[in-house]
Amino acid sequence: MKSSAVSYLPDALSMSRIALTTSIIALLVRDEIPVLVILTLMLLVFASDLLDGKLARKFDSVSKLGAVLDIIADGYYVLGVGAMLAYRGIIPPLIIACLATAFLVFLLTSRMKRDGVAIEQEQSDPHRPFVFERIGRSIAVFFYFLLPTLMLVLWWSGADRAIIEVVTSLCVVLTIVSITNRVRMLLRT
Repeated sequence: MKSSAVSYLPDALSMSRIALTTSIIALLVRDEIPVLVILTLMLLVFASDLLDGKLARKFDSVSKLGAVLDIIADGYYVLGVGAMLAYRGIIPPLIIACLATAFLVFLLTSRMKRDGVAIEQEQSDPHRPFVFERIGRSIAVFFYFLLPTLMLVLWWSGADRAIIEVVTSLCVVLTIVSITNRVRMLLRT
């Protein structure tokens, strides 16, 4: 691991995501929700999440602390913003239950080992304390960026409640797919 100032950039990006998320939550508390400002902040959150890991690998500054910080920032964003959207009546509470369940299953299955062998990942790298898989990553993108953005835009545009119910149903299905996939992955090892 290099120890130049630039090697701290990935962790700084993860920490900026926490600050951006706090700003989004604070804006959602207001009586008049500044939707365009919130959508811009959401885009910055997503961009910082895409960049932090790439920069850590590029600058050879991947660390277990960085991985944990990234997951904390992700969880805070998804659950914090989601909870505030539910509190404001923008998304149904069932979506928060789906988000929390999927995140909890991710954390638990990442820590589980069977016969002392980590599940479906090169766990020889001590800097990767979490287990990722293709289906879960795709679902995480939906939960992380598309879902809050879509729901906020639907609410702002006064969309028909039926559309919101379809998105809610999709969240339930994706949560079931995600959990099933993680359990199958665990049982395969």
